[in-house]
Order: sequence, then C-alpha cells, then structure tokens
Amino acid sequence: MGRLPGAPFPEPARPGLSICICTAGGVGDLIITAHLVQELHAVLEPRSLDLYYPNEAVARFVFHHSPCVDTVLPAHLFAENRDRYDLVVLALQYVKFEPRDPAALAVDYPEVAVRLAEAARRFESFRGFYDRQPALDGLLGRIAVKAGRQAIANLGYFAGLDIPPERRYHLVPAPDAYPAVCRLMPPGTPYLTVHDGFDASQAAPGSATKCWPLEHWIELVRSLKARLPELRIVQLGAASSRPIAGVDLCLVNQTTLAEAAWLIKGALLHVDTESGLVHLARTLATRSVVLFGPTDRDYYGYPENLNLSAGECGNCWWSTPDWLLNCPRGLTQPACMAAITPDRVCRAVLDELGGRRNPEYRCQDLSLYDRGSNAGFPDQLETICAGARLAPDPGGGKVAAPGSGPPAASRVWGYRYALERIAAHHGARRGLRVAELNGGGSPLAPYLASLGHQVQVLEFDRGRDAKGERGGAGNYRRLARECGCQVGYGSPGNLPVPDLSCDVVLYCGGAGPASLVAGELEEALRTVAWGGLLVLSFGVSTSPTGEAAAAGAVSCERLASLLGRLGIAQPGIAGPDLAASAHAVLLDGVAGVPAGATLAGLAIAKLR
Repeated sequence: MGRLPGAPFPEPARPGLSICICTAGGVGDLIITAHLVQELHAVLEPRSLDLYYPNEAVARFVFHHSPCVDTVLPAHLFAENRDRYDLVVLALQYVKFEPRDPAALAVDYPEVAVRLAEAARRFESFRGFYDRQPALDGLLGRIAVKAGRQAIANLGYFAGLDIPPERRYHLVPAPDAYPAVCRLMPPGTPYLTVHDGFDASQAAPGSATKCWPLEHWIELVRSLKARLPELRIVQLGAASSRPIAGVDLCLVNQTTLAEAAWLIKGALLHVDTESGLVHLARTLATRSVVLFGPTDRDYYGYPENLNLSAGECGNCWWSTPDWLLNCPRGLTQPACMAAITPDRVCRAVLDELGGRRNPEYRCQDLSLYDRGSNAGFPDQLETICAGARLAPDPGGGKVAAPGSGPPAASRVWGYRYALERIAAHHGARRGLRVAELNGGGSPLAPYLASLGHQVQVLEFDRGRDAKGERGGAGNYRRLARECGCQVGYGSPGNLPVPDLSCDVVLYCGGAGPASLVAGELEEALRTVAWGGLLVLSFGVSTSPTGEAAAAGAVSCERLASLLGRLGIAQPGIAGPDLAASAHAVLLDGVAGVPAGATLAGLAIAKLR
C-alpha cells in the first residue's frame, strides 16, 4: 500500500503538493470522506497523498489499491508527521485546510491558493459548529439539506468542490477474499444481505436508537421466505449485531470486511438500518433498502436506494449528547424505528426485486486466432494510431504510446477483433457510449473517440511503473483526454460505471491474467445497455493445467462453465481447432502468448 522507500517521482514543471488527510469516525464516515479524497486527488494532482485514520486496517480496506492514496498511517502518528506536508486536510463533516507555508503556496500554486481561500471562508462561517463538534452535527445536516446538499456534497462544499450526487467512490475489494465468498455463497445463487448493526464503539447490541426491533427483523425474514422461497437471506454483522432467527446463513462475526464486501457485491439487494454497510454497498453498485430513524434520511440517504422512515418522529441525531444510546423523547423503544413495519419493508423489497428486468444474452461470436488473422492489419494499425495520435512500432505490429510502453501483439489482435465486432453489431452508428476496461496505454479508446464515440477508459492499475513512478501512465492519460476520452480508474470485479450505461464494453485482455474470473464477466455485463455489446479478447489454454493456465489463460471448460451460468449458449471450441490456433500463434510469433495457449475473441449481446 505504501510507496517504495526512496522511490523518486518524475520532475514535471511543478512537482505537485504533498498532502495528508486526517479523518476519523466509523466505516460509513470514512467512505463519505473517500469521495472527498478522490475529488481532491483529481483536482489538485498532488505529488503524494497520505491518509491518517485511527483504525489502519479499516482504512487499508477502503483504500485498497486506490490510485488516490499513497500511504495509510495510524492517526496517532499524525501530530509528529504533519509538518512534513505542504498541505494538511482535516476532514469529518467539515473540511479544514492548513497549508504549511501559505505565502509560498500562493506563489507556486496561485489557483490552489484561491480555492483554499474560498474553502476557508466557508469553514469560518461554521467555525462555531466545528469547535463544538459533534454536538451540532445534526443541525449542520439540517442546514445542508435546506441548501440542497447531502452528506457527500456538503463535505465537497467545505472543500470548495462540486461533488455531484451521482459520483461514487470506487472501492476495490481485495481479490484474495473472493474464493472464500464463493464457498459461502456459490456464484449464481440468488440472495440478499441483511445487517442489524451500527458503530460498535457506541453501544451494546440492540441498545442503540438506530436499531430496528429484533422481532421486526424476524418477521421480515419469515415474510420474505414465504413469498420468495428460492431467495437465500445472508446476515452480515460484527460485535454490534444480533443474530436474526430464520436467515439461511448467519455470518455475524464470521467475515472480514473484504469478504462482506464481496457478499454485498453479489447480492440482489442489501437491507439495513443506516449503517456503514449501506455506504459500502453503494461503492459496490448494490442497491439498499435503508431504515432511517434518528439519523437524517435526506442527509445520509442515496437517491438510488429505497430510503424508508416513519415520518413525523425521527431525525433527532445530536439533539442530545446521548441520542444514540437513549431516545431523546425518553422512550424505551424509539418510536421512529418501531413504526417502520416489517410489512412495509417486505413490500419495498418485493417491489424492487419484482420491478427488475432479467437480462437475456446471446453469444454473437466466438473466434480463435488463425494464420492470416493479422493480414493487412499493419495499415489498419497505422490508421488507429493516427487517430489516437500515437505511433506504431514497425517491429512486431506493436503500438508505441509515448512514455507508456507498447502493448503486446496479442492485444493488437484484440483491437482488430473489437473493431470488427462493433461494426457487425452497430454498423456505422456514431456517438456510441464505449467503455474500454483495463485500457491504459491502449490506442483503441482514443481512436474510437476520434470517430465520434463517447469513450471512457478505465485503468486497472495504480498508474505507476515498476519503479513506483507515475510518468508514463500520466502521459497516456493526458493524451487520451486530449482525444476526447474520459480516463478513470477501475477494477474488474467492481467497475465505477452505472448499470445499463454502455453501448459497447471492451476488454482486450491479451493472454495475460484471465478476464473471466471472480465475477468479472457478470460485472462487465451489468454495465452493458439493452441492445449493447460486450467484446472480450483473452488467452485460451489448450489444457486446464500447464504454463498457459498458470499464466491466466482460460480453459475451454472454464469458459463453458462461466457462460452456462449466465444462460449463454456458445458454439464451443473443438480440440483440433484449438490446437491449430495455438500452432498458428507459435508460427506467427505473436508476442505475449504463453506456450500452450492461443487467442480468442468473444462477443456477447444483451438482448433488448
């Protein structure tokens, strides 16, 4: 997670600021702050950005493999390290900037100084609130709602940033936690997750005013099982959670945060009170049914969720110092939570699940590399590179992207396959919404943008080379943006792309790590619009074992299993055809393909 000791940074015209952010709170607070971190990183483009937080393990989970944060450090080191940074940021409900040398910053970064001055003006207007934090946080929330700002937007307001409500922090669940989740809940099993819990440091299980009555949870589970017997219900939680009778799988105190994240990612829906797991679910593109009582639905609720509240009684957070432990009205059972009936929650779940359209897919093409596959492609490659403002490398049909290194020739074959499938499916249509996954350094995205398509590129690494330097990846990003692409960061198991938002999704993975594992195929298809197309190119091994399989190439058996799980019939690959294709790769000397493997292209349409 941290920088390599002594690893140098490239020396641009201005080296960039060194920034640290110190924050606190529970998992939900940290995820809200993560949106601020993401926006600050994009706007300020710092040389380095470190984060200080009391629970280092939780922070590492939230910022796992994040391109925004260089190092996560425990909060107790903040005081002794703060003077090492050009800019200190204190963030929890409010944002307070503390530059080390304001005069020097104004000279070297005048536009940043202007932004910080406006942020300071906004902060000072709430200085009295800040000095009494958290006693006036509830009032702060109500003021923000009146101004049209939800919690994330309000944090952006104090930082002088516009964070729109649809912006979603991109969390990367640790891939090594996925196999354990598959053993708990096999892929393809329909299930929803439930959670009865809150910040465990505040109260005993069931005693917090946020808690829904346990008998309500039990009745909800019973009702859902009676109406949807095929649906499995998985309970997540930790020390503050009470086991709910009737769930199919109770995992209270039995999962890591990473495992809980993968379980929520695979769920049809998450049902919860207002807790950190609701904020986590949103980072994973999983909708939630959320039960609001003492906390403010309009401040903490997300528009994509089903946010339920009792109505008249509620929104009393921080109206008294002990609001989380004792109902401000003196009630033993808070009326706000008791008034949300199990029947109402059950109907909300059934309406949400019943209103969804189940996608249908069709395998439009499955092709293998053959001799002559690249015939005439050098000319086409030159056209692609010209549109992308890149230069083809005459040796081996590779592509030279300034400062970013050439992709292997195996990926170049994937570019041609992708263009052929787009033309076959969409014809000469322009303005297609295209996402290229793992596209850092690819000329394909800038070329498609030059044809008039709306293209976004999602990189799957942190944008550093083997020495820990940023330079080459940064060069490609700047070039891609100049060509009209949006460039961002993603991960194959959790894409920062809305549902049904792409006409074409491309994943030209070459013969490297398999592009069809860990739920990645389902995740890519989630983003494809009705009538849209997913195009993949990847390595296929001639044997389930051996060098090619070890390098990540997909076996034919694995491919058939993955597609079959989604109800996709595919023509299959005959053994002799596979062997002939692998031999053709060997004869043509295609770079980037391990022995015992070949290249395959797969096009899947999402039917209207």
